[in-house]
Amino acid sequence: MAAAYYPRARVLLEVLLEDFGDGSSSDLHSLDIVPLSAEVDRNDHREADSARIELAYRDLPLDPRAARAMTAYVFMGDVGAPDLDVPMDDANYRVFVGQVDLPETTLEDGGETVSLECRDFTSLFLDHKWRGSIDIDRDLVSIIEDIVASVPGASGLQRQYEYHSWATTPSAVLGRTLWVPGKGEDAWTVLTSLLGALGMLPVVELDVLRITTLENLGQRRAALLYGDNISRLVFRRNFQETSTSRVVATTWDEQAREARTASYPSDPAIRKRLGLDGIATVSEPQVLLQLMGSYTETQLEDIARETWLEMARGQVEGELETKELRDGDDQVDLWQLAAGDTLLVTLGKGDPSFFASMSESEAVAWLTAGSRGLDQGAAQALVASWRQAEELGSLFYVVRASHRWRLEEGYSLTVEFATLIGGE
Repeated sequence: MAAAYYPRARVLLEVLLEDFGDGSSSDLHSLDIVPLSAEVDRNDHREADSARIELAYRDLPLDPRAARAMTAYVFMGDVGAPDLDVPMDDANYRVFVGQVDLPETTLEDGGETVSLECRDFTSLFLDHKWRGSIDIDRDLVSIIEDIVASVPGASGLQRQYEYHSWATTPSAVLGRTLWVPGKGEDAWTVLTSLLGALGMLPVVELDVLRITTLENLGQRRAALLYGDNISRLVFRRNFQETSTSRVVATTWDEQAREARTASYPSDPAIRKRLGLDGIATVSEPQVLLQLMGSYTETQLEDIARETWLEMARGQVEGELETKELRDGDDQVDLWQLAAGDTLLVTLGKGDPSFFASMSESEAVAWLTAGSRGLDQGAAQALVASWRQAEELGSLFYVVRASHRWRLEEGYSLTVEFATLIGGE
């Protein structure tokens, strides 16, 4: 029996009225509204999450010229019963917090609406151009706190430090005391580049700035089954496999007067290519990271591994759509799914696993039988490829999760995903 869901959405707007530059107004209004629609994109950590909200004009009868700034909070999820509404004091239903960039009012015979284009608080850093160098001869937490303090409006973000980041002194790792950003870089690029050199990354989640690693980015693991709770599924693969190049990290330690090298994977892999003269064996390509500083071999291995993970994840990618609000194990609220989370995708309907108990010859005979049976070669290739795929597993990570709620249609989710390397 299919699960019964009661999807609901609410929007809380904090509106600061325009003072027309004289500083005379600090008039802040809070509005609690059931939207006509709300769409939230949980994007890669390099981008700001975004939201598009459509409201009835009667709920926000405001001339855009009268508003100086707006903050939008989007709440969404399954409330469990038809007579309940979204509990706005429950953090599990809060899916977006950010600034309204573009309010637009449309008045026409077919309806009067207000649309809001929003970005999360990553946008504060993206919109702030950086000036000057950064003293990195101190602990990383102090450096990040100074960067946050320099970005207007960002000091209200909570900070969450992970992966021993509180004990890191960048100068000891990088072999220099100053970090010099490129010309015209924004504060988010500066922060991302600095942390990337240390094998870490920043991500804004609602009102929290997390300092974490690529492996620890996602916090949820959802299981979905095509033919059951997936309505559309697309797979793609890059046959050139440039993304799986072996990463070799090297550094010159000026103080110790020695070079150090580490690579990931530690042993080179052998790849096969199909050419006009048959199947050829080639060595795995390499990407060289040349660093300067007193990195230990362990630190070099961490950086090489993080770089490899980032590159390798693009090899197999795809997209799925579902209208479910919870995953197949009923453990994960899908409206919370975000970039970096883990996804277990199985084929379900149309899955050739029905011949898993057959021998290869039995499976091929079954597939080729009848007037509409497969060609012998196609059947053999299908059986071989499916069994190999089963051994490799179906774990992916979420590149982007797009959550949509409409007053007349309910909830839907589109997920862009890619290969999860190193998953179990």
